[in-house]
Parts: sequence; structure tokens; C-alpha cells
Amino acid sequence: MNGSLSEEILHATNVTLEQCKAQYANDTFVLSDAYPEGFCKVTFDGVVCWPPTPHNHTATIKCFSELFAIKYDDTQNATRVCLSDGTWSKSDYTGCKEIITLPADVETQTTIYFFGYTLSLVTLAIAVTIFRYFKELRCLRNTIHMNLMFSYMLTYCMWIVTLISLNFEGSILCIIIVTLLHYFHITTFFWMFVEGFRQVFCFQKGFRRQKILRTADIEYENKQEQLTGVYLLLP
Repeated sequence: MNGSLSEEILHATNVTLEQCKAQYANDTFVLSDAYPEGFCKVTFDGVVCWPPTPHNHTATIKCFSELFAIKYDDTQNATRVCLSDGTWSKSDYTGCKEIITLPADVETQTTIYFFGYTLSLVTLAIAVTIFRYFKELRCLRNTIHMNLMFSYMLTYCMWIVTLISLNFEGSILCIIIVTLLHYFHITTFFWMFVEGFRQVFCFQKGFRRQKILRTADIEYENKQEQLTGVYLLLP
């Protein structure tokens, strides 16, 4: 750690090495008598003061509640091992987790999304039920519609499940849920493509039919003119 960064951290935490030594002066005096062979002395790693600790022992301190305007869980502990040669190992702050607080507007937006997706899910379920119940509505076009609706329903379901599974961050279950969410989201675009492909095919078929009918009309008119000409030539 360079000097300027150390000074910046010291200034931010309002702690100096001398203050650390003064804080643990009594512990240092006690360890000097109990462990004449030596121990790890008081040190400041740029974040917290580490107390004097005997060789091959682990120092444990409470996590800081705030650092650089970031809130941390101070109910956990940080550790650091005093090695056999009297030197300190690297500080372990893995237990000091950042407290993530969502702004109020984010929670409001999430609530709106939740109710919106739930309402869409219910209406899509009703629409699919209608398509499945009435046999008169069963055709290729409505089958494509139903598949598109199913893909939207599965996407909305996985989105709601994702909200519920936020507490399982980093777990295999969370990874599976997010993967399924993205997969079903992609399937909606696939069925949109199928919808568009069918529409283009129907348009081309209609234009082709009109062209055939127009050609047939022209041929019919030509034959009528020919017959009329023949009729006029007869005596």
C-alpha cells in the first residue's frame, strides 16, 4: 500500500497507528510478560486496529459498521492470523458483508412490476383457456397465438419466482431460475418470428391469388373480344 493511499485511509477512518498502540497498551504489557519469546505487535492495516496476538493464534475483531460511506454488517467478525515468525497474515474481511439497501423508488417499481406481471399472467391464462375450450377456435393461427401466450406466461412466472428467490443469491437454485428466465424470454421472440413469418406467407399467398385472378380476367376478356370479332365477321 503506497503512502498517499495509507494517509487517505487513515484520514477517512480517523485512526493512527499511535492511537492503535495506545488502545491496546494494556494487552501489550500483559503479553510481554506471558510470551517473552515474542508475539505479533499492534498494527493498523488501513481499516482497523489489530490487537497484539501470540504466535500461531488468530485475532478476531468485530466488523466495522461503516467504511467510506458504505454500511457493513457489524454483527460478524474479521480475522487475522499471527504467524510463527511474529508477522501478520493478510486480513480476512470475508465475513464483513456490505448492507445493500434498495431505494424506496426501486421497491415501488418492483411492486408495480409484480402486480402488472401477475395481472398479465391471469389474463393470458384466461385467453389460453378460451382457445383450448372452444373447438371452433382451433386452427394453425390460434395454435401459434397460444404458444406465444404460453411463452409469455412462463416468462412472467419465472420473473415472479426470481423475485422470491433473491434471498438465495449465489446458490445453484438461483442460477437455474435466472437461466430459465432468460430462456423463456428468448422463446417469446421465437414465437413472434413464427407469427410474423405466417403473416408474410399469408400476404404473399393473397397477392399471388389476386395476380392469378387478374390474369384469368384478362384472358377471359381477350376470349370475349375474339368471340365478338368472330361473330361480327359472320354473314
